[in-house]
Amino acid sequence: GIFALVSTLGTVTNLAVLPYVQQRKVPLIGPIVGAPTLLEPEAEEVFGILPTGVERGRAIARYILEDLKAEKIAVLYQNDDFGKDPYDGLIETLK
Repeated sequence: GIFALVSTLGTVTNLAVLPYVQQRKVPLIGPIVGAPTLLEPEAEEVFGILPTGVERGRAIARYILEDLKAEKIAVLYQNDDFGKDPYDGLIETLK
């Protein structure tokens, strides 16, 4: 008797329950994740409301360029899908 899952935390945990959600037609609303699979979902049961990691990276780059007007930056990122998506958006925009 689950009505919906709301604001569940973590990419790995949300991807783990995705088959259950799809099989049982339980809405997954606003997962707090970084994975495009859950933020730009193809599954009709998933309602992503956060921007993707790539979009967050683009926004950070615009801030660096337009507001800070920085000429040099250093980038530290997590070396997995969670960290690479924002990194890709950042680098794409900085080019």
